[in-house]
Amino acid sequence: MMQVFPIFCDDIRREVGGAPSLMGVYRGALSVEPDNAVIKKLCVHATIVLDENTASSDISLRIEWNGKPIKESEVPKDLVQRLKDEEEDEGGDGEPRFVIVFVAEFYDLDVSGGGTFRTMLSADGRTIEGLPLKVNIIDNKRRNHPQT
Repeated sequence: MMQVFPIFCDDIRREVGGAPSLMGVYRGALSVEPDNAVIKKLCVHATIVLDENTASSDISLRIEWNGKPIKESEVPKDLVQRLKDEEEDEGGDGEPRFVIVFVAEFYDLDVSGGGTFRTMLSADGRTIEGLPLKVNIIDNKRRNHPQT
């Protein structure tokens, strides 16, 4: 079992206790004007959930813009081993689940023409996709609908 839950937002801040605060969360789509089609900052907070078998394989997370990778990170083997060791120490009922959070920040992204950001999780010889973020170009001067 593997799952990926990406959240796209403007910024990720740390509260006093260390908890993350996601600012300006996008719910599936983002609209920009054609003459201002550069995103100054975009953050991705991606949570992955793995079962014990999947956690034993090579694991990577990839973020793409229109099918081209813009960030790829592998889960370090020692991190997975530490999570497994903690699970053994805690015991617990049921099948172990491992939760890992990735954070990525991008600056000055040219999104002219529109497109889609995708988050891809690869593990155990399989790849799954989280919910995408669609970027629509809207010409407010002409009051057109989004171009797709």
